[in-house]
Amino acid sequence: MTNLETIAEAFQGLLAQACLSALLAMVVVFAVVKILKSTRAAFSGLWRKSRMVLAAVAILSLTMMLWGDKTNLLRQAIHPASRGGAPALAVSEEDILRGYWQEGVTTNETPFCEMPTNAVEYAPWRQRGGRETDFPLNLGDFVFPYGTNIINRFRVLSGGMIETYPALNGPASICAAREYASLVPGVSRFWSADANGGAEKVLRWESVFANRDRTGEYSAEIRLSANGDFSTRSNALETVYRRVNPHDWDGDGLANEIDANPRMWDGDFFGTGVGWLNANCAGVLSAATNGLGEMEISWRTNANPNAYYWLDLTATGALGGFVENIYMKDCSVEMRGKSVPTSVVGIETDVLYEWRNLPTWEVRVTRIRNICAENVRAQRARHLLMAHGDARDPVDGVTLKNVTCGETTQEEIVVVNAKNVTMDGKPIPSLPGKAPAW
Repeated sequence: MTNLETIAEAFQGLLAQACLSALLAMVVVFAVVKILKSTRAAFSGLWRKSRMVLAAVAILSLTMMLWGDKTNLLRQAIHPASRGGAPALAVSEEDILRGYWQEGVTTNETPFCEMPTNAVEYAPWRQRGGRETDFPLNLGDFVFPYGTNIINRFRVLSGGMIETYPALNGPASICAAREYASLVPGVSRFWSADANGGAEKVLRWESVFANRDRTGEYSAEIRLSANGDFSTRSNALETVYRRVNPHDWDGDGLANEIDANPRMWDGDFFGTGVGWLNANCAGVLSAATNGLGEMEISWRTNANPNAYYWLDLTATGALGGFVENIYMKDCSVEMRGKSVPTSVVGIETDVLYEWRNLPTWEVRVTRIRNICAENVRAQRARHLLMAHGDARDPVDGVTLKNVTCGETTQEEIVVVNAKNVTMDGKPIPSLPGKAPAW
């Protein structure tokens, strides 16, 4: 089902629910008005005004009761992070165990494509045919994440099915049609080919027969994606499946161990910025204990041509807290339109703006320690590095390795009230600065 079809179905359902709600509301209002009319002498001013109120309340209440299912459809159709290779709204135990969930079943009347020139055909089936037969297929450089396993070999069965080879303890097979079928020499054939620049592997069974008497002819296809998603097709029936990330079941960008509800994708936990990154870059925020017994929080993302990053730490001042052990690695910083990052790596501790002169009962300086950036390329920025700490508790430990910027519009490096700042192993001196007036 396409995105527009999903939206249309959702609105159609909502319209039907609204009509039903209005009908039921009329019945309720009619009954209430009858009661009020019988006591009109006592409530002559009240009952006239109450009719519209009662109708509105009844319609609203009944509509809200029936709203849930169709708004889920709208959410799935409109929200980019709730469909299409990211999360299901809910993931079952069965989905987790087998490593994927079913997104939907559609009718695809588009004819199967012709065998491409880069396809590899399994000649014995074409030449000799067969029935209950299979063979091992090596996918070459293509690897397929299947559950918690990484697969590059399958056993191909004649009916439109593949099994993991060698057999695994987890998920075992993907079936497009059936286990076995009859293969007719010179008519039936199987081939595999790379698609979408090597990001997909297509497996095709052409003109195989469900019965021994050469009846029940069909074709089948399994399309594997390098990200673990896959689809199956038997004639016009197509089913799409999405991988369940073993470290982030619901696909909301939070690792299971720090997700309050790891089996239910329920929105953006950290604001629209991280939500966009999770949806477009397949990032996962995770937590793990390092060798010192400390908890490390990390956000890892796949390369995306539309993604860009810079590291900007701002402390609003007087509120305390700490920022420690922040790592930025293997990123590019790019200009979008007229927007230019203030700094490729920026640290500011005095950003109270118009609240600067408000009374502060207790001043707490934010502690900033151990900030690292490595292999970061920038197109344009005001500063390559701006570390502006607080004189009462200077920034301690800023490390830059292979951080470059094509153009800086202002002073390239600004370091004030900071110590142990290095760039490519060379220390950068800090200028003294005054403490903020708060």
